[in-house]
Amino acid sequence: MAKSENNVITRGLSGKVGDLLVFSQRGGKTVVSGVPRKSDKVSDSQKEQRRKFQHAVLYAKGAQQQPEYIEASARKGKTPYIVAVADFLNAPGIESIDLSGYSGKAGDIIRITVTDDFTVKEVGVRITNADWGADTCILFNRKAFPILRNGVH
Repeated sequence: MAKSENNVITRGLSGKVGDLLVFSQRGGKTVVSGVPRKSDKVSDSQKEQRRKFQHAVLYAKGAQQQPEYIEASARKGKTPYIVAVADFLNAPGIESIDLSGYSGKAGDIIRITVTDDFTVKEVGVRITNADWGADTCILFNRKAFPILRNGVH
């Protein structure tokens, strides 16, 4: 992919040239790339990625007007829509779980360090087995993280 700035010939140009080049506009700049190649065969992982992308598009269409995406788009030089799609596709992850303040009683403290490329608004914890058996876990972002008394396993 090539970018063109202040070029009188390509300024504002968009569309496909034959089966070779595609011109598009991104952040006031002309971007030149090759024509995408499509395969007739679609793998299961491609189908899954397409499904995730469809969900991201639906999310971004509704979320692009949110102030946090508008502000981030100005900083990143991208549209709020693109920022929202990227945020949806890049899920937060658990970096660490500190159970040193947890003894099994309601109100005990569990510290969880979560990272994300955008922002983390909240983290929910559900203890599934109070006697610290093999199936005790923390659920986060629809994934179960098995834990032992001394941390994640």
